[in-house]
Amino acid sequence: VAALTLALMPLPADVMTEPNSTGNEQDSPLAGWSVIRNSTPLVTLFAIGVGSMLLVAPLLSILLPAHFIRLGSASSLGISLSMYAIGTIAGSGLYGWLFAARRWSAWVWANIAYVVAAALIATLVGAWPVFTGMLVLGLGSGLVQPITTVALTENVPEAVRGRVFGAFMALGMIASPLGLGLMALLLTQVDLVVGARALVVGWIVVAIGSVAAPGLRDYIRQGAAAPATGATPDRITSWGDGPEPAEEDDADHRPAR
Repeated sequence: VAALTLALMPLPADVMTEPNSTGNEQDSPLAGWSVIRNSTPLVTLFAIGVGSMLLVAPLLSILLPAHFIRLGSASSLGISLSMYAIGTIAGSGLYGWLFAARRWSAWVWANIAYVVAAALIATLVGAWPVFTGMLVLGLGSGLVQPITTVALTENVPEAVRGRVFGAFMALGMIASPLGLGLMALLLTQVDLVVGARALVVGWIVVAIGSVAAPGLRDYIRQGAAAPATGATPDRITSWGDGPEPAEEDDADHRPAR
């Protein structure tokens, strides 16, 4: 169905592109990594994303299942994941309602929510503190996700934007199993409560880095008013072409009467 929809979707002619025969470096598979490497805020966003995935994966796959099995209520895992989903939806709605024009404020509150959520979950006392923590964690995630997407869309050149997003996804796929392995290794030496507290420490480190990293505040706030250096024009007719020339006003060439 998706393929049929795309096939039937009308596309304007100015978005059709042709392969670049001039060897533009933006055609390189590593072009996205080059853009990231040359931008300190992008490197910071990548580090924050990797750190978050290192923490989220063991929380969802190890810590929560083990806690609810210990309580004799394995079905509560589904409730906790539902609370996270509800929080994510609510956080996204809250961003659109209150914080769309105040991205940095939303970013700061989201990181505070992460730390509070981790502290609630780390109590590992019954089910409701964990449910509440997952709801708050979802709120933070619902705020962060649109901010990150909008910041990347506005600051990364269109020609390599897909490669940059792909690099984000690739690092996330690496970070998740790495986080699982580290938590499994830790739990061979300590109990579940200590593992949960280790996640709290990790979230504190990520939150401090998210708020205090140099250049990140301006990168998130600047929007389209200050595009990244070297950004390509928004509209291109073919690879290597410049922006389309402005249409001339017919009135300027109208013969005098």
